Amino acid sequence: MDKLTKIKQNLAQATDGLNTPIDQGIFDLVTALNYLDFPTDSSCQGHPEQSGAFFPWVMIANDSKNVNFDNQGEYYKYAMTNLDLQKRFIPLLSEFYNGRKTEHQHRIFCNLIQCGMIEIMPQSGYISEFITEKEEREKLHSIYKQEFDDFKIFLESKF
Repeated sequence: MDKLTKIKQNLAQATDGLNTPIDQGIFDLVTALNYLDFPTDSSCQGHPEQSGAFFPWVMIANDSKNVNFDNQGEYYKYAMTNLDLQKRFIPLLSEFYNGRKTEHQHRIFCNLIQCGMIEIMPQSGYISEFITEKEEREKLHSIYKQEFDDFKIFLESKF
């Protein structure tokens, strides 16, 4: 079995802490990231029909199942492995945006969070929480989705 098929099969069976499978609208991006050795922890395709923030996002992080977060040395070592992922990821994102005409607020960026984990999301993602009009939410989500789909295509060109 080739690497891509194996990744797709594993991700098709994956669930989050609420026993929810990966959203179909972001599945291919999650697959591409994993194929390029950017392990993913969680993700969401964004849901403009629900209240609150509705942007797509993917969390890139190494497996933390065997990390004792109470041990400062283990915590530090785990965080550094995630920062290494970010160090490899940022040049890909820069290459994707080289010459690309995307309004800054719609660009994908790396939000560095706890333990060095990377949340990739639209620059204006959290602002979306305050948009209440249905048509405006759907329009913005469509822009976000297109940006994530284009990024997925770019990543697949690296296979």
